[in-house]
Amino acid sequence: MSVVIYHNPDCGTSRNTLALIRHYDVAPKVVEYLKTPPARSELADLIARAGLSERAVLRRKGTPYAELGLDNPGLGGSDLLDAMMAYGGLEPLGEHVLVRSIAVLPAFRGKGIGRNIVPLLLYRAYRSGARTAWLLTDTAAPFFEKIGFRVVDRQAAPAAVLATRQAASLCPASAPLLSRSIGF
Repeated sequence: MSVVIYHNPDCGTSRNTLALIRHYDVAPKVVEYLKTPPARSELADLIARAGLSERAVLRRKGTPYAELGLDNPGLGGSDLLDAMMAYGGLEPLGEHVLVRSIAVLPAFRGKGIGRNIVPLLLYRAYRSGARTAWLLTDTAAPFFEKIGFRVVDRQAAPAAVLATRQAASLCPASAPLLSRSIGF
């Protein structure tokens, strides 16, 4: 018997499952899916072979499941698979919001997924009261400039943005700060 486990070493359930498999003297193939994520077609095949729905495999606890609107019953399986190929996050700061880590798997870049994630995130931020979006990036300033962000001097940022871990320590001082107003 061949056993493959798609493993996240930071997840207790995943660690326990791997330990249980090994307890029974099975040497599984371990795929750390955050480092080597499956292609969309491979993911769809795994879900189908498990006899599950796309919604059933989505992790809710400790994730932005609801914030990303993935709890919307109108989203079909194809929509949910698309959502698994990319991610974006926000750090709300009152009337400001810090856009965090827009990530699209390499095979899905250039298809408009990132361009579509950003307005969805900004709309959610707007509905929560944010009116200005900020972000720091080492590599994606041209992408964000195409969708309305402008490079600004770090001194122009409000104290709440400068106090975030991203601005204070995670991003180097050389990373440009970009901003745009949010309105719908």
